[in-house]
Amino acid sequence: MRKTALLAIAFQAIGFSALITVSTTGTVETFNSQAGMGYNFTAGPVLLPSGVIFTAGTAGTNSGLGAVLGEGSYGLVDNGSWEPPVVFAGVDGPDNWMMFAFPSLVSAVSGFMNYCVGCGAPDAILEVLDSGLNVLESYNLATDAPISTPFATNAGAWRGVVRGTADIAYLRVINSYTVVDDLTFGGVPNPGVPEPSTAVLALGAAAVLGFLRRR
Repeated sequence: MRKTALLAIAFQAIGFSALITVSTTGTVETFNSQAGMGYNFTAGPVLLPSGVIFTAGTAGTNSGLGAVLGEGSYGLVDNGSWEPPVVFAGVDGPDNWMMFAFPSLVSAVSGFMNYCVGCGAPDAILEVLDSGLNVLESYNLATDAPISTPFATNAGAWRGVVRGTADIAYLRVINSYTVVDDLTFGGVPNPGVPEPSTAVLALGAAAVLGFLRRR
């Protein structure tokens, strides 16, 4: 607990914002409340057990109804597929969106994600927004932190955003049939070996932690 608290202080002291490739601590939305409902295409709003409110666009979707909020065989072409019993949220189209509103402002959010590779869709985009729906951070997952899971089943990688202050009200996921499970919000990045996109973040946090310990 003390290490996590120190990490939170360090992140705030640095005042950084970053795309992260590790999971975070905090509240987890597993989407398991939607099990047994099939694909359950919906535009929402859907209030989930964690307090997250789910919404999605309908224009350009395959179903015309919104995004997936359930389970079913979901092809990601070169990146394989997600299959039951995994329950997830998924963008139902090449260029649509889904959004998660958090019950309170947070400084970090992450999810276990994947997206379609080889389907000709626009690149997957991850955005965090403030309470006024202004975009705080926007990242292209295909170029900033690619996910490669060739022809695997239920595979993916952790992707998220961390900021130096708790001002994230929404996470928006756009394009490329992107799927999300275990949406986690309200904590800090878990310790671990960082991938390149988190290396600067980790070094900065370590520097501040060293300063805090010397004090």
